[in-house]
Amino acid sequence: MRGYIMMQADKIESLRKRASNALASLNVLFEVPKDGDNRIIDIDRIDFISLLRNIFKSMHRDLEAVYGSGSVADRFYEVVDSESDSVDYINQMAEFCLNTSFESHLEAAIMDISAMEDDFFGGLNSTDKQLKTLLRFKLSHADRLCLVCSSLIPDFLNQLEMNAGGEDGIPRVNPCCYDLTCNIKTFKIGDGKVSDKKIEALREIAHSADPFRLGRTFRFIDGEFCQVDLNSIRSVDKFYGYFNVKELFEKHFSAFSKGQSNIPLLITSLPGLGKTHFSIAYTLAYPEMTLILPEPEDLERNLVTLIRRLEKRRNHKFVIFFDDIDTRKIDWYYFRTNVGGSFMLPDNIIIVIASNYDFPANISSRGREVTFPMFDEEACSGMVYDYLKTLKMRKPSRDLISVMVADYQEEFGQKVYAELSPRSLVRYLDTYDCSQDKRRKMLELSRESVIPRPDPQLFYEFNIRLIRQLYGEQGIEELRNRALRTGRIED
Repeated sequence: MRGYIMMQADKIESLRKRASNALASLNVLFEVPKDGDNRIIDIDRIDFISLLRNIFKSMHRDLEAVYGSGSVADRFYEVVDSESDSVDYINQMAEFCLNTSFESHLEAAIMDISAMEDDFFGGLNSTDKQLKTLLRFKLSHADRLCLVCSSLIPDFLNQLEMNAGGEDGIPRVNPCCYDLTCNIKTFKIGDGKVSDKKIEALREIAHSADPFRLGRTFRFIDGEFCQVDLNSIRSVDKFYGYFNVKELFEKHFSAFSKGQSNIPLLITSLPGLGKTHFSIAYTLAYPEMTLILPEPEDLERNLVTLIRRLEKRRNHKFVIFFDDIDTRKIDWYYFRTNVGGSFMLPDNIIIVIASNYDFPANISSRGREVTFPMFDEEACSGMVYDYLKTLKMRKPSRDLISVMVADYQEEFGQKVYAELSPRSLVRYLDTYDCSQDKRRKMLELSRESVIPRPDPQLFYEFNIRLIRQLYGEQGIEELRNRALRTGRIED
C-alpha cells in the first residue's frame, strides 16, 4: 500500500513538473512584462495562448494542492469552489478546438513568433552568434512546449479521476478533452548546422500557418482579421482620366512597395469621384501588398492594437485603408501619436484615409494630401478621351468626345443615372462598349455638320446641389471656393 501511495505521489509530482515546464516555455515565447505583470504579446492566436496559459496555471495549482486536500480531485465530478478551475478551462479549450485541432492551433501560435523576424528560420545558421543563439533558444522552448502538450491534458484528467475515487457519476469533463494532444516534432533541431531542407520545411509550415495567406483583402472586426472578396474592383488600367491623381497614386504606392516611404495618403473629394476604388485598385496592383479594411472608429483607440498586430508580420506589406471618414468627428490623438509623434509607423505599414471633408492642418502636415478635382465637363471629357485611347484610337476625335459626353448628360436627364460622377460615367462607358449600335450612332453624330455639345451648367448645378446636400449652406461657400481655386467651375 505504501508503495502504491509513493507511486501516485511520483505521478503527481511528474505532472506538476511538466505543467511548470510548460508555463516556463510559454513565458519565454509569448509573455512580456508590463506594469509589474506579464502580458501575452499581440499575436493572431492570442486567445488560444491565453486559454492555454490558464490551463497550465490551474493544473499546476491543483497538483500542488492535491497533497493536502483530497477535495481538489473532486472537481472531476463536482464544483468544488466558486472560482474557475482546471476542468472549466480544459472544457473551454475542447470547444475552442472543435473546428481546428489543438495541434494546429499550437503549431500556428508558435509560427506567429517566427513571423516577427524577416527570416526567423534562416537565422538558425546565422554568422551573427547572438542572433543564432537567441533563435535556437526560442526554438528549444517551442520544442519543449510541444513535447509537454503531447499528452499533459489527458494525463492530468486521468490522474484527477483516479484521485477522485472513481465515483459512479457523470463527470464534468467533456469527453473531447482527451483529444487535446499533439505530435509536433517540427521544432526539434540538433546543435549543429540546420540543413537547407529542414529550413525550407519550416518556412513552408510557417507560410501555411499565416492567416494572411488566404487572400489579399481583410476586414478588421472586433480585433479579428476576416478575409473578404471584393467584387467589381477595376484594375488600375481601367481607370480613366484624372491623370494627375493617378500619377500621384502610382508614385506613392510605388515608393511604399520599394521601402522608400510610408507616409500616410490623405484623400479628399466629393462622393463618387473614385477615392475608394482608386485606393483599393492601386493596393491590389502590387502583389506584395495586403489590404486591411478597419471600421472608421478604429482610427481612434484601436489604431494602436491594429498597428502592433500588423507590425509583427514582417513578411507582409500592409495598406490600412480607412474609408468614408468624417474628419470633423475623429479624435486624432492616436493617429498623431503613431504617425510622426511619439512613435514611428512601422515600415511595413502605410495608412490611407479617404474623406468627403478636409483634413485638419495638424493631420495633413503628417501625410501627403490628394484632392480629386470636381467632376465637370473637362474631367468628364478627359475620362472619355482616356477610355477611347484604350480602344486603340491613336487620337480620339474631339467631336466624338463631345457627342459622348452630351449623350451621357442626356441619359442622366432621362433618369438612367442618378448622378453625374465618374461612377455613373463608367457604367455609361460599359454600355457603350457592349453596344455596337450605340457606337455606330455616336460615330455618325460626330460626323454631322452640327455636333451636340455637353452643357457645363448641368455639371455645375449638380455639384452645387450635391455640396448643399452634404454640407449645408454653411459649407457650400468653402467648397465652392476650393472648386474655384482649381479653375474647374465658374460661377
